[in-house]
Amino acid sequence: FPLWLSPVQVKILPISEKFKDYADKVYKEISDAGIRVEVDDSAESLGKRIRTAKMEKTPFILVLGEKEVEAGTVTVEMRGAEKGVAYALSDFIKNALSDIEKKAIW
Repeated sequence: FPLWLSPVQVKILPISEKFKDYADKVYKEISDAGIRVEVDDSAESLGKRIRTAKMEKTPFILVLGEKEVEAGTVTVEMRGAEKGVAYALSDFIKNALSDIEKKAIW
């Protein structure tokens, strides 16, 4: 599905349990903006959770770890991209909302 139609537009993956609080904060901000979001904090390895999110064709996968918590950013892996890019959370939300509104297909 394209981003605007996808049942889950953003999947948040904290690297470990100690980053769950930051993941919850990011979830709340994204959800409050009207974007469909889920947090996957299951006991599976990070690699398996990323692979699952990619198989589900989730448009945006946010990986959160110590670097992101310290900087107040999110690392975004977009569907089809090889590497994650760091964004300020507010910039990510603004860009995602813009893509959803434009019904962008990428």
